[in-house]
Amino acid sequence: MGQYRAGAFGQMKVGILPPPGFVVESGTLAYTAHEFVDGSGESKDLDTTVVVNRTLGMWVTDNKLFGADFAMAAAIPVGNFAAPRPQPGEKEALGLGDIYLQPLTLGWHESPFHVTASYGAFAPTGRYKFGRNDNTGRGFWSHLFTLGGAYLQDSPRPWHVSLQGRYEIPMEIEGTDIRPGQAFLVEYGVGKQVSERIDFGLVGYGAWQTTDIKGSDFKGDPRDYRYMGLGPEIQFKAIQRKDWLLMVTLRSYFDFDVRNAPRGNLTILSIAAAF
Repeated sequence: MGQYRAGAFGQMKVGILPPPGFVVESGTLAYTAHEFVDGSGESKDLDTTVVVNRTLGMWVTDNKLFGADFAMAAAIPVGNFAAPRPQPGEKEALGLGDIYLQPLTLGWHESPFHVTASYGAFAPTGRYKFGRNDNTGRGFWSHLFTLGGAYLQDSPRPWHVSLQGRYEIPMEIEGTDIRPGQAFLVEYGVGKQVSERIDFGLVGYGAWQTTDIKGSDFKGDPRDYRYMGLGPEIQFKAIQRKDWLLMVTLRSYFDFDVRNAPRGNLTILSIAAAF
């Protein structure tokens, strides 16, 4: 599988870039799975819980590029598994994961519509050695291209709809001739502001492998993977001031239509400050 876990940054209003300033987020992801569904649809026992905490920083500058707001971001993960969706045989190993760097983010705003586009890459900063089952990184660079949009109703209690597509291109795994398959991922959400401080809605994701795994060193199941998920989300503006905002977000996805991947539940608790 690739580096990006569908749903990791797939919250409601995902297609809207924040106004100029800084955003700092601490997000905790917990993924629990009790079965692995192979490429033919057969289930195998898999009792695992992945817990990852990521620290994200984003700077939305005052500069314009192609008429869009320009931003940069980075995320540092620390967790107990190298992969966001572990395979059978992998063991827990707490440590630094693979850092994500996003040097280019563009956001266009033409109310009530918003569009974002970005390029980012995962760097192999986590511990990795081919053949070990307790790595904290994946051992390869991976490029991630993103394009998304959102509709935000002009209303005191607005409805909002968002849709975002991502395409991931992994590079060769270090020390091997293996190159993981590329993937297309979709994240979406629909919700409504139900009070001055609370938004509530439904979010979902889908991921599909689009190219075959290459390399003679690969000995696993060569069949393409896919998975989808759906669940609720709530956003709470804990503190709202003129010049800064503290937001708490909780969302939970339940997997379905899974092949060659674990099937489980992903829950994300996020605390973000914008100033």
